[in-house]
Amino acid sequence: FVYIDCTLTRQRSDFFRLMSRGVARHVPDVRLDTIAVDYQQMLEECLDRLGSQKLVLLLDEFEALVNREDEFPREFFDFLRGSATHYGIAFVTATRTDLERCCPPGASTSPFFNYFLPIRMGSFTEPEFEHFLAETSRRAGLPIQDHQAEILALGGRFPLYMQYACWSYAEAYLNGGPTLPGDHAVIRAHFTDLVQGHFDHIWSDLSPDEQNAMAALAQGRSAPQSTVTALEQKGYVINSQVFSEVFAAMVLARMSGVWVDLEKREVWIDGWRVEGLTRLEYELLKALYLRGDRGCAKDEIIKTIWNENYYKADQVLQKLVSRVRQKITPDPDHPCHLVTVHGWGYRLVNGRADRKQPASRLPA
Repeated sequence: FVYIDCTLTRQRSDFFRLMSRGVARHVPDVRLDTIAVDYQQMLEECLDRLGSQKLVLLLDEFEALVNREDEFPREFFDFLRGSATHYGIAFVTATRTDLERCCPPGASTSPFFNYFLPIRMGSFTEPEFEHFLAETSRRAGLPIQDHQAEILALGGRFPLYMQYACWSYAEAYLNGGPTLPGDHAVIRAHFTDLVQGHFDHIWSDLSPDEQNAMAALAQGRSAPQSTVTALEQKGYVINSQVFSEVFAAMVLARMSGVWVDLEKREVWIDGWRVEGLTRLEYELLKALYLRGDRGCAKDEIIKTIWNENYYKADQVLQKLVSRVRQKITPDPDHPCHLVTVHGWGYRLVNGRADRKQPASRLPA
């Protein structure tokens, strides 16, 4: 087995060097040229000497490769596919999203990507969840298992989030133990801080239909069964409920007022995505969102959006504000989200400028 963390490979030579080193450990009497220029040739020499050994290549964070066509073009993946055939290499890739979705246009049709059988890992089953808690309690020497219901409510059955929840309770025990009712609120706050970036990424990676379904379930409403089934397969829904109370609370918070997803360039109003925004309309909402409750002066908005001053700017801004209100407010004549600060500018009501944005990459 050879493991490669693809986030450590900035260019093809990094990938071939890491793979060569991994293969070389299983090849007797091989010496790698540490100053080699053609790392691909060095790798092929190592593979030639594997003999009857079967190589399984484990590629973690695989989307770090497929999203960089400048360093990892289609020819690179064709080489990997050829290696699978010629050397009998078995590839196992791990991605946070479906492989087809994280591939650049055209890449998903290459022979290499058609080589894979997608398997959704999802979350633990109930017996696996109980075994994990029992084993964690035994190894830590702490009665963490006594808080099974609380840990399930925090992290669901996802191993990583269960670990965070268990660690939060273990830390509480090391500091005297969760003996008072208020201790559980402190533990929940600690857990929330640990998983915020992860949960932001989960939300950002969901499709629009899945986000709407999660919002409905968080409110206690029903959602289309086909979408719920897809979310159950991913482990995000258990028994028709959002997998984590903390995640559900995050969804509900985003359903209140205005939230701008800076990564996806999307605007949400009371839990619903605003459709059909033009570039200028989005930039206006973004500028106001980033200022939070402080609002923004007209001349500052004009400079931010158009990067210039011209004599009709105030009229143009008023028309832009009017168009945005038509799209985000049930009654544009009585605006409740984008309000005027007379004689000065505008501000968003219930904007969430302090909310963390989805992480570009999950921490290791």
